[in-house]
Amino acid sequence: MKDSSVISRVQEEAMGARSEGVSGVPFFNIHLEGEDQKIASFSGAQPPETFKTIFQRLLTRLTSRV
Repeated sequence: MKDSSVISRVQEEAMGARSEGVSGVPFFNIHLEGEDQKIASFSGAQPPETFKTIFQRLLTRLTSRV
């Protein structure tokens, strides 16, 4: 990777990710489109129960809009 524009772009994206709280991979940032408030953010492998809980919260939030 000798192209300075590529290096610069990667560094910019890494800095942006860190400013969003990304500290490792995989990283999950779950929110509703058009809303600033995140439903959940977490890093690392997660058990299925974690996703189930988050998706239940998401469903509750979506149904409250109707």
